[in-house]
Amino acid sequence: MAANLETRAATAIDALNAGRWGDDDDGAAAPAPAAPTTGDVDAVAASLASQKVSAVETMKTAEGETIQVERASGDTSELVAARSWEDLHLDPSLLKGVYLANFAKPFKIQEAALPLILSGFRKAPVRENLLAQAKSGSGKTAAFVLGMLENVDLRSPATQALCVCPTRELAQQNAAVTRNIGKVLIEEKGLVVALALSDNAGKGAGGRGRGRAPKEPVVGHIVVGTPGRTLQLIKTRQLKTQGITMLVLDEADEMDMRGHRDDTRSLRKALPDPCQVLCFSATYTDEVCRDIEASVFKRHPSSKVLIANAKDDDRSELMVREIAHVWCDAKEHPGGKLGIVEDIYDLLSAQQSIIFVNTRKDVHHIASVLTAKNFSVEDLTGGRGAGGMDSAERDRVMAAFRDGKVKVLITTNVIARGIDVPGVNIVINYDLPTIIDYSVPRGASSKPPEADFDTYIHRVGRTGRAGAKGVAINLVDQDASGGLDLKILASLETLCFGKQPAPWTMIAKVPDASDVEEIKNIANRHMNGKASV
Repeated sequence: MAANLETRAATAIDALNAGRWGDDDDGAAAPAPAAPTTGDVDAVAASLASQKVSAVETMKTAEGETIQVERASGDTSELVAARSWEDLHLDPSLLKGVYLANFAKPFKIQEAALPLILSGFRKAPVRENLLAQAKSGSGKTAAFVLGMLENVDLRSPATQALCVCPTRELAQQNAAVTRNIGKVLIEEKGLVVALALSDNAGKGAGGRGRGRAPKEPVVGHIVVGTPGRTLQLIKTRQLKTQGITMLVLDEADEMDMRGHRDDTRSLRKALPDPCQVLCFSATYTDEVCRDIEASVFKRHPSSKVLIANAKDDDRSELMVREIAHVWCDAKEHPGGKLGIVEDIYDLLSAQQSIIFVNTRKDVHHIASVLTAKNFSVEDLTGGRGAGGMDSAERDRVMAAFRDGKVKVLITTNVIARGIDVPGVNIVINYDLPTIIDYSVPRGASSKPPEADFDTYIHRVGRTGRAGAKGVAINLVDQDASGGLDLKILASLETLCFGKQPAPWTMIAKVPDASDVEEIKNIANRHMNGKASV
C-alpha cells in the first residue's frame, strides 16, 4: 500500500512538472477563477430567488452506497461522486500531500462533499454553502481541509480561509491536519497555516478568556481558531478579513448553541458577503439546520450532504457500529464507580482511554484520588476561573495524550467533539451526559436532568475511529441517583439506537459489576473481534 501511494505521489509531481495543472509555460501562474463579487442588487436577488427551493438527489459512492444530497434547485450540473483523488483535479502539490498523508482514496463524506465544495466555491455572484453530516471518525475533517487547501490562492499572502472550532484542542488538531495534508504546499509554494488561540495574555484561563489584544497580527493563508479569540482579533484589526473567501464551522451544531452562537453570528457578519460557508458535524437537529440556513448561510444558496440522515427522535443512523456499549451497576461493586475504574485500570491503560465526567470539580477530585493511589492518570478541563486549567497546561496534557505518554485521561466534554487520537479504544462515561440548563445556576433547576443523546454520540465517538473497534462503558449509580441514572441510560438507548425489542439490547448490562475480570473479557473479546457484546 505504501509503495503504491509513493508511486501515485510521484505521478502527481510529474504532472506538476509537466504543467498539466497549475503554472503556464512562461512561468506565470495560471489565473485563478475569478472571485465572485456582490454585484448589483438585482443580480443577487435573481440568483437567490432561482435557488430558493431545494431538490433532493442521490449519488452512488465507489462502494455502491447511496448518499442523499439536497442542493439548490438552480444547480443543474450533474451530481457525481469523487471516487478517486484524481477525479477532483487537485493542485498536483496538494495531490502529492494527500498520498503522502496515506489517504489512499476518498471516504464517503469526501466523495460526496468535495465536488460540491469545489464547484460551489466558483459560483457567482455568491458562493454556494454546504452543510454536511456524517458519523464520528468518517473523514469530515479531511473533507473541509482539502476544500480550504485547494481554494486558497498562494500568490496572495492574504488570509483566505478561516476555520472556527468550539475548543482550542480541536483547533490545534485541525491546524495540524491542515499542515500535514498541505505539507508539500508549505514546502513548495509557501502555504502558511496560523492559529488564533488564547495565549493567556491578561490571564485568559482555559482558552476562553480573551485577555489583551496580541501585539502581532495573525497572518496566514488559512487561520484556525476558537470563536471568541478569532472575533477579538478581527475587532482589534489583528486579523484582516477582506480577502476571506471561505469560512468553516467545525462541529457546527455546537457553534450554533448557547455560548458560541453570538460569536458565530458576529464572525459571519464580519466576513465578505460572497464568502462560502461550510458546516460540518455528526449531529444536527432540524431546528439547528433552520437556524444555520437563516443566520449563518444568510439564506444564500446551499447544499446538504447527509451521510447519516438521522431524525431528531432517532439518532441510530449516527451510531458507529464498531463500538460496543455496556453498562455497570456501581451498587454491585463495593468501591462504587471509582472502585470499578481502579479495578479495570490495567485494561484502560493497555492502550489509551478517556473517562468523561460532567463537572470540572469532579474531574479534579477523581484524578486526585487515583493519583494518590499511584494510578497514572491526567486530567483535562476547559473553562474559566478557579476550576479552569491554564491554556499552556491544557496544551501540555493534550500533547502528551496524543503522543501516548498519557494512557488514561479524565476530562469533561471539552474533548468530546472531534478529537482524534487513534490509540483510544475505551471510553468510560463515569457520569452519563445530561442536558444542562444554562438559564439557572447549576443544581438549582427543579426539573430532573434529561439525557443528552448527541453528547453521548460524540463522547463514544472518540473510539471506533475510521473502522477500528472500540468499547463504551457506562457507569450507573442507582442508589446515589435515586434510580435516575437508569432512566437516563434507558433514554439514551432508545434515542441513540431506536426502539428495541427489550431493554439493554444495544447497551448491554454487565452481569455483575464486581466481577471485573468479566468486564475486561467483554471488552477484549470485542476489540479482538472474537464476539460481539
